[in-house]
Amino acid sequence: MNKLWISILIFILSALMGYSENLLYNVKNINGAPLTGDEFGIAGGFTTGAGISYRKWFSNIGFQATLMPIMVPQNQNYLIFTGLTGLLKIYETDWSRVYLYASCFGGFNYSVGSNYNVNTQRYTGGVSASQNLYLNAGAGPGIEIYLTRNIGWNIMFGFGIYNYFAGTPLTNSASLLSATGESGLFFKF
Repeated sequence: MNKLWISILIFILSALMGYSENLLYNVKNINGAPLTGDEFGIAGGFTTGAGISYRKWFSNIGFQATLMPIMVPQNQNYLIFTGLTGLLKIYETDWSRVYLYASCFGGFNYSVGSNYNVNTQRYTGGVSASQNLYLNAGAGPGIEIYLTRNIGWNIMFGFGIYNYFAGTPLTNSASLLSATGESGLFFKF
């Protein structure tokens, strides 16, 4: 089964690279103002975070910050997901950029609710509150494929250390080392 997924991934990446090289134009030599290295978009991953993302490149190094706050009003549940990623460019062509990344992703869950007794089906008064902090970290290679001069699609993969999926707070964590995947679509300006 693993060989099948690896074969499919290699086929898709090969097709994208061939497609990109033939149909996309030279990103660096298009008339217009030079790009500033700032990028804004939507990203999602297990170790980089998920949500709205800002990315900045300084020559060969860069960083990415990702944030997604969620509020569920019915049960007063607040979730905040945030990630910070360091980037190191290895190689760049007219249509792609290859880089390494190291990331840290934190999740904070704060719940506030009325005390409800399931047996009597009544509220017993008072308010209960709980909060949990989770942390994932990862590292690996990534590739950005320039779809146009101002739009890039990023694919990152590698290994991550997770305690988010263990379902325990950070102070009582059980870590898990596993494969990770990240992706994002960024607008460059």
